[in-house]
Order: sequence, then C-alpha cells, then structure tokens
Amino acid sequence: MPLSLSHLRYLFFAALFFFISCKKDGAGVQDHTTHGTSPDQPYQFKFIGLKKYDDRKVDITWSAAKSGIADTGLTYTVNLNDSLRAVNLKDTTYTLTNIYPTLTYSGEVIATNKKGVSTKLTFVINAEKTFVYGNSSDNMFSCYALNGLHAWDQRINALAMTAISNDTLFAQGIKISTGQREIFAINTKTGKSDWEVPDLVPSYRNATEILYDKGIIYEVGSRDIYAFDAHTGQQLWNKTNYFLNLPAVGAGILFCIDSDVANNMFLIAYDGRTGVEKWRYKTRDETFGLPAAYDGVVYLVLSHPTENWGARPLATLYAFDQQNGSQLWKDSFFGGVGTLGQQSRPMLIGNSLFVSANNFESEDNNLFAINRTDRQLIWQKHYVSAYLFGNADGLYIDDNTNGITKLSPLTGDVIWDFRTNAYNLPGLWIFTPEHLIAHDWSDPYGGFSTPTPFKVYDTATGQQDKTLLPGISMVGSFVVIDNGKPYYAPETGVLK
Repeated sequence: MPLSLSHLRYLFFAALFFFISCKKDGAGVQDHTTHGTSPDQPYQFKFIGLKKYDDRKVDITWSAAKSGIADTGLTYTVNLNDSLRAVNLKDTTYTLTNIYPTLTYSGEVIATNKKGVSTKLTFVINAEKTFVYGNSSDNMFSCYALNGLHAWDQRINALAMTAISNDTLFAQGIKISTGQREIFAINTKTGKSDWEVPDLVPSYRNATEILYDKGIIYEVGSRDIYAFDAHTGQQLWNKTNYFLNLPAVGAGILFCIDSDVANNMFLIAYDGRTGVEKWRYKTRDETFGLPAAYDGVVYLVLSHPTENWGARPLATLYAFDQQNGSQLWKDSFFGGVGTLGQQSRPMLIGNSLFVSANNFESEDNNLFAINRTDRQLIWQKHYVSAYLFGNADGLYIDDNTNGITKLSPLTGDVIWDFRTNAYNLPGLWIFTPEHLIAHDWSDPYGGFSTPTPFKVYDTATGQQDKTLLPGISMVGSFVVIDNGKPYYAPETGVLK
C-alpha cells in the first residue's frame, strides 16, 4: 500500500531528529574520552606556595594551567585584596611588593587562554602573629615581626614607654623632621600617624611612660600627668605635683603616689576622664611600692624601718576599695619594697596574690603567695625579686642578677632558671604566653643610647631560640603585640 503524504512527512522528521541527536551525543563522547577538557572549558592549576622577604616582598608560585590540548596563548592575572597587581604574565611565579607582615591579604590568580576562557584560584597571605615595637635608632621608631621581618618605620625618637590599644600605639617623643616633642597615635599595622599633638611636659623633666585605659591616654612624668582623649588627642586635664614611683591605671581610675612639703605621702585615686580626685590614703615615713588593681581592689606594699631605724624594715600589704579608698585589710611581714626601679608591685594569678618583700641589707628577701580570699599564706620562698610577671603556667622573677627564674605558682618550686653573661637592664623583659623577649647588653651603659640585640626564650623550657628576632636591635624600652594583645615590661603601670 502506498504511504500517504502525512506518513512520509512523519518518517522524514523522525529520521532527521534521530540523526541530529546521535551527532550531538557522539561529539560529547569524543571530546571527553579523547581530548579531555576543551579550549572552551576551564583549566586545571593549583597554588604551590609563597615566600616572604624582609623588604615587604612576597613571592607567590602556582602550577602551570593545563588543558587537554596545547595552548600557547595562556596568560595569568594576579589580584590582591580586589586590586589588580599584574596582567599578561607568562611565568608561574610573581613577586608582590609592599606587603606588610602585620596584615592579612586575600588574592587570586586567573589563567586565561587566547579564546578568553579563564579559571581562577585563590590564596591567602596570613599576617604574622607577634610584633615588637621600639626605637631601632635614635631617629627611627620601627616594627618587626618576631621572625625578623621588617614591617615599617616612623621618623620619631620615642622617649617614654609606649602603650597600645587595639590597632593604635601611643608614644611620646621627638618628631625628627621638626625636632619638636609631640604625643603620637600610630597605626600598629602600617606605621601611619593617626594624630599628633604637642607635648606639654617641659623638656627638662621628660615623661617616663604613656599609659592607656578606657579611651584615655596618660603622659606621666616625675612632676606632671597629662590626660588625652585617645581618639582625637584632645587634652582632658593635667596635674603637676611631686609624683613618686610609677602610677597605675585600671577600670577608669589613675592611681598615683604623691608627696607634700611636710614629707607626707599619699596614694591618690583620680577619675581617669575628669581628673577629679576620688580618694587618698595618707601615710608618713614609709616607702611605697607600686600599686596594682584587680577586681575592684587596689593592693599596695609599704615599708618602714624598725629597730631604731635599723636595717630590718617591716612591710605591710594593704588592700583598698578601688572606688572609695576604704581600707579592706592589711597584713605585715618583715621585708622592704626595694629601691627605685625595683619596687614591689603585687601580682594576681588566679586567686593567689604574689608579693615580694626585699631588703638588700639583710636576709629578709622573700616572695609570698597569699590566698586573696582568706589571706592565708600558701607558700613563702627566699628570693630577691625586682619584678614579677607570668600566668597560670608560671610565675617569673626578674631578680636583677642577670637572669630569670620560673616558678610554679602553686608551690613556688623552680621550673627552670637561667643566667646570662651579659648585663640585663631590670624590667626590660616582656613576657608572652610562648616567649620571653629581652634586651641583652654586654655593656651596662650602652643600651640607653645605642641599638642593642634581642634574645628570645621559650617560656616552656627557658632555652633561647636564636631563629627569632635575628640581628634585630632596639634602643631602650619596647612593647609587644602577640595575637592582637599588647604586652608590656613588668614595671609599666598598664594593669593587665
């Protein structure tokens, strides 16, 4: 039977559809099985690694992008933090410049063939975690990572101990370009100045340290205290008197030791924002240690001579209410508070209060661990201690005898002890959870005006790690940031 016209049309279109379908499926099988990825599809490559250099340079390396066929038109583009760094690269290594070790960067490498088909990979340059800040010379303030990478310089000579809040470092010193003394707010990551204001402390009685607490910085000198708004540098208030020892600041209150012409001495608490006196404690013929405030209580050691002004002093540990100055309790024991630059400052670790009582003319050199709740003695050891610092893992004693001793806070037993052949300026140790960072002078007078090298010790073992801060030197005091947290020398008045 002859086929109708409608049947012929049906057979024609069915055959045509089958032919086209078979051709499409066959092309897909041929490409995937024979050629792999086509020039119209993404390329395969990976990030190999990076290498950091001291002059803020980083080499990045990646594998060559590959496809199933040869492509001589392949090029690479490098972006960093959404900014174009390089285009039309042929090599698989590129040097990034102006990379601060203080900052984390996100980047991408894009491989593009001559047809314009591209594939990208991403990478991250992580910031280092520990940084040291201080004068690298008399006319340069610098930042270095603990591995020795140089981060930045600022043309100032910091004259006083500095303080840090978040990403801002506060310093007092000379601006080299003008020769003028100023207060500086410097970005810790880039070294750029946020603000600068004139230093109002007379040059003949220079400031000794800068303190920070709750949005306020304090410039402290032997007779002057100036308070500034930390965000703007605006002066809030100032005091001029005969201030003794180093003050302390915490919980919005500045604690100072003061005296008058009648030889009366006072522990005075000032409101940090207004400078208004909150309270004072008066004494006479006593030697003050350094105040410390923890959880609403101010602790202070005072000593006075006994036995007809003999060589055996009696020390008293006082506890005051931080807000109103009322005396909570006091305990006495034989010992002194040390001499200038080595005064006792109580330290709290957990619920244990550690107090050193030093009398360099007798055997009354003791370190006490006291339960601050019931005031019972936990242990007592015979140590000459200039400064205390540490945490739950260890109590460290800078005893001003060219070394450091690490004790168990629970028992007072020695964990490790090391001595050095060089002269160590007392207090110029900074403790972080993993490291002790120190200046080490072979000349006891050289470190005040010339750059001197660092030594870094492992807190777990007491052993020096010579790979850290290699060849890095600084003049005088310094501060450290570790994992975003500031750390200071033990004698500073920034309460931690």
